[in-house]
Amino acid sequence: MANLQLPGNPRYQPADLREIFGYDNLYRPVGEVELAALDVLAEIGVIPAEDFVRLTPEIREAILAISTTDVDRVEREVTGHDIRAWVRLAQDLLPPELRRWAHIPLTSYDPLDTARALQFSRAHAQVVRPKAAQVALILADLTERFSEQIQVGRTHGQHALPVTVGFWFATVLNRIMENVRIMDLHASSLTGKVSGAVGAYNAQMALGITREGEASFEERVLGKLGLVPGRISTQIVQPEPLVHYLFSCVTLSAAFGQFGRDARHLMRTEIAEVREQFQEGQVGSSTMAHKRNPINF
Repeated sequence: MANLQLPGNPRYQPADLREIFGYDNLYRPVGEVELAALDVLAEIGVIPAEDFVRLTPEIREAILAISTTDVDRVEREVTGHDIRAWVRLAQDLLPPELRRWAHIPLTSYDPLDTARALQFSRAHAQVVRPKAAQVALILADLTERFSEQIQVGRTHGQHALPVTVGFWFATVLNRIMENVRIMDLHASSLTGKVSGAVGAYNAQMALGITREGEASFEERVLGKLGLVPGRISTQIVQPEPLVHYLFSCVTLSAAFGQFGRDARHLMRTEIAEVREQFQEGQVGSSTMAHKRNPINF
């Protein structure tokens, strides 16, 4: 059975992310990068056509299904290296004519860093952004429904001028919308690399597959994956594009954090301006029957 555990506490993990970040799925995008490299090598005539036809859809899917657990085992028992472990497993699946082309002309962080960009790009498009949009729609509805409901305004925890509940919701909604806009920008700027060892394209030059006036091997491989290369790379992708995206995730979480903190504060017994729904059979404490803990907030 596949191990699809995600980092952190399972209580707070969306199941949707297991397909992308579940432990045994972590090498699937690595396989996508490596297969895209084989595709381009065949397209430009490096791999003979009569050999490349042996790369069947079934073999492709088997390569994509190489699990992190299997890579760990081969790394631990044989290679002492993660990507060489993956390459050994892939070569076992490839027909003999294609085995020598596995991982050519790549270095380890070509597939690893490019796979990471794919993971976060997909997590944003398939999970994070849609869920944020759902919340935004809920808050937009609440903003309208409670636009005339008077609420105590506060500064420094003290009573100030009156506001409305709709206004409170609107301030949270605006933060979420602005953070999602910035996240979209940074998600679209995630980059990969197929520049080889130390980022110098040496192996591509040696193979004669880098030609002036044509799309580079790197551009062609990344284009198949929906990514673009950074302006320059070393052995790794330069970190800023991913750093900017992850920081935008943190700032979005801060907007949710403010809303949760505000709501929990307003649920305090001596304030009691907000209350969560309490389902039949739900308990607020293991020993104090009168409590209604703010589990959702």
